[in-house]
Amino acid sequence: MRNYYQILGVDRKANGLEIKKSYRKLATKFHPDKNDGDTFFESRFKEIQEAYEVLSNSTKKVGYDEKLDDFLNRKPNSTTKKKEPSQNQEPKKKDYEKKNKPSIKTTIFIVLVIIISIIFYNKSFDNIFPQTTEQNDKDQSQKIQNNKVEFVTFNNTLRGYKIDYPKTWQPKGLPPTNGDGRTFNNNRNTELTVYSGINVFNTTLAEEFEKELKNNDYNITYKIIKDNWYVISGFTLNNDKEFYKKVYRSEKYDEQRTMFLSYDVENHNEMQKTIPVLIKTFKDI
Repeated sequence: MRNYYQILGVDRKANGLEIKKSYRKLATKFHPDKNDGDTFFESRFKEIQEAYEVLSNSTKKVGYDEKLDDFLNRKPNSTTKKKEPSQNQEPKKKDYEKKNKPSIKTTIFIVLVIIISIIFYNKSFDNIFPQTTEQNDKDQSQKIQNNKVEFVTFNNTLRGYKIDYPKTWQPKGLPPTNGDGRTFNNNRNTELTVYSGINVFNTTLAEEFEKELKNNDYNITYKIIKDNWYVISGFTLNNDKEFYKKVYRSEKYDEQRTMFLSYDVENHNEMQKTIPVLIKTFKDI
């Protein structure tokens, strides 16, 4: 038999005001709406309501007290039903642990995260997943930026000029403008073209330089001219790439030679190690 006095946490001699006060306090504490609809609190709340409904009604209370006395007298050595939590008792430990115990899915997820973290900290990414061509290009670019660039010499014995170009670049073929030239490519949209043409010098190099500055295909940001050569650089307007161009006149061979280097803006840092060598070494043999 349930002991409503214990449920409400009051003495059997408690008056109506004390019973009501205890009921309100417990009802507020164990109301399901304030405990996310937890079944434990819902069951406890129903017991509190049931006890108050009996003890707050004088007629029902008298009948309940008689039954409770009879129950206790028949079992003098026994206690009432398992003691219910008082108003000051917290939810049972096992119910609390059950409520807060992480689910199996959550535990598995945490374990997987830890394992993956260990793998990625102790093994390089390259050993787990094969690199794409784009990744290899980026790695190669980084190596060039961090290490000294090695150059090899291209000699054009037919026209009598030479140029040193990065060893990692590959000859791509002849430029379309002249059959005696050469194009090199580093597979990152960077292209170097060198060629020469037989000329009758009807104009001075300075005049050619001024014409170059008015070229509508270029947005020139740097320019310099010397006695027999000039250099311009900037951006090509048709594809918005950076470029460097060196032109010099060889009086020995009565020819004009041109070096043109075009590359994407993101390769700017790499090119700063390459361009000075290209400009310096592009000359007569």
